[in-house]
Parts: sequence; C-alpha cells; structure tokens
Amino acid sequence: MSFEMPPDWCVFGLDDSWTGEVRLQGYSQGGGDEPSGWRSDHVTIQYGRVHDHQAPSVHVVSAPRLGESALRMLHTGLSKAGFEFGMSGTGHVSGAPVAPDRTTVSLEGDLVAADVWRGAKIEVAWVETADSWIAVAAPRVQVSSLGLTRIRDLGPLLAARNR
Repeated sequence: MSFEMPPDWCVFGLDDSWTGEVRLQGYSQGGGDEPSGWRSDHVTIQYGRVHDHQAPSVHVVSAPRLGESALRMLHTGLSKAGFEFGMSGTGHVSGAPVAPDRTTVSLEGDLVAADVWRGAKIEVAWVETADSWIAVAAPRVQVSSLGLTRIRDLGPLLAARNR
C-alpha cells in the first residue's frame, strides 16, 4: 500500500532532536468524510523502542481538523495519565474534566500554543494548526522538550514497515 501526502492537511512527527527508533505505526487515507463531519484520515508515528515499556517513547498522531484518530489518541493518552473524560468537561475538545496547561511547543522551529495534561508517567499534548490536529502521548518524556516538524515524505517509514 502507498500513502500520498494529503493536499488538505499535514503530517507531523518529531524533529531531528529525537535520535531513537522511529516507526510508522499506522495510517488511513481516503476513507472520506463521515456524515457527522468527522474524518478518519490519519498518520501515527511511534518514537522509541516498541517493546520496552519502561523506555521513553512518543506517539504522534496527525489528522485533518475533525480527525477522529487524533481525538482518539488524545483520549487514550488522557486515560493513561489518569484523567477521565466525557461530555461534561471543560469545554475543550478533549472532554477532560481538568483544564490543560496552556504552553508552547516547537513546531517547524516556531513556538505554537499547545494544551498539555501531565500524569504521573505520561504527558499528553494537543496542538491545532490551520488544517491539522496533532495529538502527542509521551510516556516518560516532557512534551516541552520535543520539537515537531512536518513530514513531507513517508516513503522511508513505509519501506521500513513493509520489510
């Protein structure tokens, strides 16, 4: 299977400051818009050792705005951080009962706004761009130490995945 870079949203991953393992965990493209307006397109990239649950790792999910996969990663990360979520939240798209810390992360070298929730062993971040949603779940890693960058070619990750 191939993946064509989407024309209407961007794929993001960690910048070159991450020197560990990188793996394309999954992607979906061309599923079309859901009747509700939600979209199923996404790319998930995992950073860190896949089978070492004690090592630092980062999952980055990129999706178009209203991308359900980015929201699902946000909810998974919040659950791992010990936050429950539901419709009675703080008004944030996450549904979390606790408001996030508003901070900044590096995106393409510029500082952009990010919502971050901190659990005992995981930090979860939510970043919105003009056309994309980005969810980051980072066990044993401080989100503020990460830099995000646009991924313009998934070819090397696809080739490694298909070996």
